[in-house]
Amino acid sequence: MKKELTLDELLADPLVLTVMRADRVHPGHVGRELRAVGRRLNNGPGFKNGAASQAVPAWLAAGRQGEACAW
Repeated sequence: MKKELTLDELLADPLVLTVMRADRVHPGHVGRELRAVGRRLNNGPGFKNGAASQAVPAWLAAGRQGEACAW
């Protein structure tokens, strides 16, 4: 079974870097933003002791395939 990449591994991947370069996205900025979002989510009201209690991914909240989650 293949392990999931860490954020640092993902942002150092040559293919990801190539796509980010083409899109004019800076890996350092993306890393900082994702870490900040992770900290906010981990400390938010839907989490207890760093574990999800009621959080549901948007794709799972959608009623059927092809339907977007309406906030």
